[in-house]
Amino acid sequence: MTLESLYLYLQSNSAGIVVSLLFLPWIAWGGCKLIPGKREEPLILNVNLSMAIVSFLMAVGYLWHATHTRSLNQIIAKTDILLLTAPFYYLFLSLWLTQQRIPLSELRSYRIAQGFAFIGAGYLGISFLMSKFRLLVFSYMPFHYLVLLVFGLLGLLYLGYQRLIGQDKKPPHF
Repeated sequence: MTLESLYLYLQSNSAGIVVSLLFLPWIAWGGCKLIPGKREEPLILNVNLSMAIVSFLMAVGYLWHATHTRSLNQIIAKTDILLLTAPFYYLFLSLWLTQQRIPLSELRSYRIAQGFAFIGAGYLGISFLMSKFRLLVFSYMPFHYLVLLVFGLLGLLYLGYQRLIGQDKKPPHF
């Protein structure tokens, strides 16, 4: 199965997918109300938040792919707006409902998503910087600012890595 066939399958079954994305956060919240516990509740919320993040990434991936392969008129004519906005609703509602039950910092899926976001932001910053390197260095930016920017982006990557493996909360060892 290719990504294109996956997105075509999702588009052909959009009604069921939209309905499930609208009700899945509430089902997870109801499961937490029915089965409260120290082990079960974080597990339910982790699974729900992981599915919300995956659906959000699929929607963003579709938007990225569609804008690079089609014109804006074709995207507007062929995209199901409910199918496109449902993952955003699912993610933000899942984050809000999860925060109502337990702190987000206790969830492993939230920490992993934060780590990947920091790593992605650092990578995008470094790749943008490398693509514009000659223009920035010779035209606009003093060299010490460039060095500080690169170290800042590397620090962002390191912070994302620490967040990803869960060692950002531990005190440093001396």
